Amino acid sequence: KRLKPLESCAPSPAEFRDLCYLLTCRSVHEVVRDWEGAAAARESLLQQHEVLLELQQPEAAEEGEALLEVVLPRARLLQLLQQAAEWQVESARRRVIRSSASAPSASASATAAS
Repeated sequence: KRLKPLESCAPSPAEFRDLCYLLTCRSVHEVVRDWEGAAAARESLLQQHEVLLELQQPEAAEEGEALLEVVLPRARLLQLLQQAAEWQVESARRRVIRSSASAPSASASATAAS
C-alpha cells in the first residue's frame, strides 16, 4: 500500500517488483544464499577495484610506480573501510551503553512518580 505511489519513480515495473521483494526479505541470505557477510563482500569489491585500476594504468617505469605509492599507499581503501567499520562498531557500543545507563534512571523516576 505504502510503496505503490513510488512505483512511478522506478525505471521499470520489473525493477520496482524486485525492490519491493527485497524490502520484504528477512535477511540477505534469502536473496543471496552463499553471501559471506559484509566484510567479505567489501574485500571482494576492493580486489575487483584494484584489478580495474591495474587494467587502466599502463605499465609504469619504476619511478612512476614509486610516485604512485607516495600519492596512494597500497591497500589504502581497505584500511579506510576497516577504520569505518571499527568506528561504526564503537559508535554502536557507545549508544548501547548510554541507553542502558539512562534506562534504569528513567524506570526509577517512573516508579517514584507513581
